[in-house]
Amino acid sequence: MRKFVLRQTQNLALAGVTAVPVRFRSIGRFERSQDWWDREVNVLWGERMWKENFRMTKPTFEYICRQLEPVLAAQPAVPNVPVAYSLPVAKRVAIALHKLGSCSEYRIVANQIGVSKSTATVCVYSVCKAVCTLLGPRHLYMPNEQEAKEIARQFEAQYKIPQVLGAIDGSHIPILPPAVGRTDFKNRKMWCSWVLQAVVDNL
Repeated sequence: MRKFVLRQTQNLALAGVTAVPVRFRSIGRFERSQDWWDREVNVLWGERMWKENFRMTKPTFEYICRQLEPVLAAQPAVPNVPVAYSLPVAKRVAIALHKLGSCSEYRIVANQIGVSKSTATVCVYSVCKAVCTLLGPRHLYMPNEQEAKEIARQFEAQYKIPQVLGAIDGSHIPILPPAVGRTDFKNRKMWCSWVLQAVVDNL
């Protein structure tokens, strides 16, 4: 391959064309620490740490992993499959939740969990897609009339407020805006975000 490139460069020079210098990249694998995930999260963390870092309890995390496994465990039928698809499902879900829950840069999340930045990016997008495909239709829906009456009854029993079907709140998710129309994404604090708004029942 190197001889072929040199020969092509010589031919271009003879033709009066200035050739761009060829750079040969070395391929290697950088070893990253797995201590945070293997020891701290899975061995030392209690319920409080799970809620602070992943915004959910460990049983809820395990439920999400079980539900998403049929999609996440299947590798795409493409050559050179990204490293992200060879990671355990639990680790891929943890990467996505850590990124979404902390709003940290991909670089910080990747270093924390012990993967590359590109692997963290693939994990976040694949997990979000799986959630929208499998869990979205199952858990995100408007209650029917009977369910709405039961929710209102429970709200009144717990909080003494009648005729409440849900509690609503919002949050700003930081984004990298497009070059054109950047100002359309600025929030009241003058940084760019998507607005996440959710309605939940009494549970």
